[in-house]
Amino acid sequence: MSWYRVVLAQAQGQGFGVSPDAVYQSPEFPHVFLGAADEADIQTVEKITGRPVCIRVDLRSESNKERNFPAGIKPPQMRVPLPDEPGQEPATMEYWRNEFEATVNQLAEIIASNDCPIYVHCSAGMNRSVATLSAALAKLTGRGFTDVLKEMKELRPMSHPNAVYRSWGEQVTQENRQEEGLPQAHSPVQSLGL
Repeated sequence: MSWYRVVLAQAQGQGFGVSPDAVYQSPEFPHVFLGAADEADIQTVEKITGRPVCIRVDLRSESNKERNFPAGIKPPQMRVPLPDEPGQEPATMEYWRNEFEATVNQLAEIIASNDCPIYVHCSAGMNRSVATLSAALAKLTGRGFTDVLKEMKELRPMSHPNAVYRSWGEQVTQENRQEEGLPQAHSPVQSLGL
């Protein structure tokens, strides 16, 4: 059993109600999917679309990058090893926040310029990939980060980025709205001081 399947079994035992095939499919961009570093999730995407995944975005920080993927799954076209916990030192936090923002922008460009199946994942598809994809989708749609994240959680209940990534997702999407002259979306994350 893969590491992801163990986490999934634990989540099911805690009442999250997730199924083994709980990949997220974007309503606005139906060619975009979120899941875990797991062959079964890739196969689910291929069943849904009837096509192989053409772009895989891997956000795992683990050194054994291809541990759950058999030889038939092609390597990622975008690989950014974001840490699960970016640390507490200000310089380290600033570095990873900038990497996160650059990744969000690059992912938004990939989504907007392709119509083939795109699969975004970290290890379990619960933290880094959720925040990154939520921010990219918010950027593309003009919706608030929190709205996209809420929708994602409804379709994939185990989606739960930590406070740091939630804060960064809010910041990146608010900055994008300011640049485009759009009104600011209400931010429950900011109002909680997270």
